[in-house]
Amino acid sequence: MEMSRYRNLFLAETREHLHTMNQLVDGLEREPERDETINALFREAHSIKGMAAAMQFTQTAAVAHHLEHYLGEIRSCSRVPPDVRGRLLDGIDLLEGLLDDIVSGRPERNVEKFLQKTATCSGQSGQDMAIVTNVDCTAQNSASQEPADSILSSASAGDHSEEFQVIIDLVNAPKSANPGLKILQRLEEMGEILSSEAVVDSIRQGGEPRQVKLWLRSGIAPDKLKSKLLTIEGIGRVGFAQDRRKKPGDDQIATVRVSTDRLDNLLSIVGELLTNHYLLQTAAESENWTEIPAQLILMDRLVENLRHEVIQARMVPFQTITGRLPKAIRDISRKSGKNVTLNLIGEDLGVDRVVLEQLGDSLLHLVRNAVDHGIVSQGTLTIEARREKEQILIEVSDDGRGMSPEQIKKTAIAQGLLAANQAGKLSDREALMLICQPGFSTAQGVTETSGRGVGMDVVKSSVERLGGTLAVSSALDRGTRVQMSVPLSTAIVKVLLVACARQRLAIPITRVVRTFALPSAMINRREEPHVFVHEGRTVPLYSLAELLSLARTENTKKALIVLAEVQGGLVGLQVDSLIGQREVFVKPLHFPLDKLPGLSGVTVEGAGIIFVLEPQSLVENRLMLADKAGWKPESSTF
Repeated sequence: MEMSRYRNLFLAETREHLHTMNQLVDGLEREPERDETINALFREAHSIKGMAAAMQFTQTAAVAHHLEHYLGEIRSCSRVPPDVRGRLLDGIDLLEGLLDDIVSGRPERNVEKFLQKTATCSGQSGQDMAIVTNVDCTAQNSASQEPADSILSSASAGDHSEEFQVIIDLVNAPKSANPGLKILQRLEEMGEILSSEAVVDSIRQGGEPRQVKLWLRSGIAPDKLKSKLLTIEGIGRVGFAQDRRKKPGDDQIATVRVSTDRLDNLLSIVGELLTNHYLLQTAAESENWTEIPAQLILMDRLVENLRHEVIQARMVPFQTITGRLPKAIRDISRKSGKNVTLNLIGEDLGVDRVVLEQLGDSLLHLVRNAVDHGIVSQGTLTIEARREKEQILIEVSDDGRGMSPEQIKKTAIAQGLLAANQAGKLSDREALMLICQPGFSTAQGVTETSGRGVGMDVVKSSVERLGGTLAVSSALDRGTRVQMSVPLSTAIVKVLLVACARQRLAIPITRVVRTFALPSAMINRREEPHVFVHEGRTVPLYSLAELLSLARTENTKKALIVLAEVQGGLVGLQVDSLIGQREVFVKPLHFPLDKLPGLSGVTVEGAGIIFVLEPQSLVENRLMLADKAGWKPESSTF
């Protein structure tokens, strides 16, 4: 039977089972005597085994069968052995790694080392009791498998491993040194070589290239990799590049589960739309103009209902991305020697699938930072999701040491990210946002989870890419809170249409505070940028035409202002005219337009295409180009 067409369904179903197993293991940790938890884990492992065996993924089936048998043995014990949780988590990690192999088209990794271990009711290690007699676990194409010794280590590294390109320049060296082969050997000791150029094959055949480029997955920090490589004679320079390749599964079809009731509702609405279309067509052909307004009102209602149902169909529970957090926190806590309690609120909240996919890594960054930097020895980490109007608010807070705005300023100055005269003009809120600057880090050293100057800038970029905002608040010895505010949906959004230099442009309503006409006399044009006072606050004013490098028009009597919120501060955007609000379908931009700062998408109207703007990126780009050292608006985050 041809099984490839069922591959995506198998992957989706198996990941759901693994997600459930992770949650169950967390419950087992809280209630170790709960027999039903063991029974539920047994059923999940049994389901994975059956599906994997049907798809002929033998290694995956072997691990699932091992866990199933292991849980069966534990079920007969008088009490749960102390090492069960670690054993189950290792197995779940290994199954997730096997799924990655399947997604990437690689042969499944060898799992024999994992299968050789088991535990008795007393918790002492014992021999595996013919657990895999019904499954063929023979290694497939061993040359392409991961080394057996690295299976569990790679699983334990889990989310801490990174993929990047290593670029090594070679200099003249004695032939006896053979730097090429030594480089490959050293890299294989420190990680997994994922892919490489033909030059690597040439090295294995005795060639002497001038440069080596290859992709590496490793849990070791790049600076440590570099120091170890430079000990090899013949290496002149070692550099690294971020992994911008297509990730495993990027070409897979993303799926969500939709209830049959919702599908029935969608079909019913489409049927009514077809009827409405027929009635409108008939009225137009017979020139019955009095009938058309009523039919248009009906169409408006049907389109609104259709929009609501489609958005709801895209919703998935917030727990879709929080399910892996308990395990991640356990891993980080164990390595750092801290005792961290996780408190999850709002896991059942429905969030757009695209939003969750974008925020998954960001949430993990925040969790790592909270455990590594915030909590001292023990504490509580709270993750809460809630809805406020058309926004989803996700808060990550801890009760740890907190952050000092003054210390952050000093660190930013020492790292060359801020001038001393600029630091003196920053408010505490603005100083806290400096942690989102690329390269900023307060870590005393590099660990597996932090200290490399990456993380918060990635979080900020991800949130802004969704059209959201990021806010940070903290107090010494009271903890830190990071709030991500993102739109309920990224596909259909409400926007304010404006005209600027004869161009129609859209600004997301979530960014707009208010609009008003300001007499020109109230604008201080001696400052750069221009400023005005709004409700006692000094607000910078920018011409939207200038920000977009369009021809600017001046109104000597008054200026039409769109007051926008940027990182909690206010910015005025001067436009030529206000057109009104619309609910639009936003399409993503593709290369090269996606590289232009300030553009988040595009929508289409009868008059043509309309670009959707991102005010924060526009203003940040302007400040970067202007490079106005020493100027800081009082109420802005810039």
